[in-house]
Amino acid sequence: MSYAGHAGGWNPKYRDENHYDYKAANKGLEYLLNTIANREDVWPNRKFIFFQIFCSDGSLIIDRLLRTETLDKDMSDIAKEYNLKYNPNAKKQRVGKHKDYRKYYTDKMIDLVNATWSRELKVFGYNFEGCNLNLAIIKNKINKAQKKNIKYLIKKDQLILG
Repeated sequence: MSYAGHAGGWNPKYRDENHYDYKAANKGLEYLLNTIANREDVWPNRKFIFFQIFCSDGSLIIDRLLRTETLDKDMSDIAKEYNLKYNPNAKKQRVGKHKDYRKYYTDKMIDLVNATWSRELKVFGYNFEGCNLNLAIIKNKINKAQKKNIKYLIKKDQLILG
């Protein structure tokens, strides 16, 4: 499920009308995107959305990145690596019914996302058409050299690639 669906309580089972983005999400995706892109006080906002993968000193702390598009394969790989069982046929939870996100975006919304979150798109290898791991700075499994070459300083909102 998308953040818009979560915040907007589109699934009645998880609806929280007190969620700080509930009203914005229910005014439409474009309104929600503009709200998020124009604030810095609460998450998500215009700053680096995935700051949680960095330590307070700016160091990248994750060893592996899982992607929605390849989640079953990624989970199977982890299970195999740690000698665990994973059932890709288990019932999925909080999965939206909509498959092609592109039909919800206008050109103006695409430009807003590209301008506001271009760092994330570059780091994770995304563009409007989807993900290209060949272009991603952070792929799936992350080695020590990669960890040394990427930092995020949250107080300065500065991403350092080098």
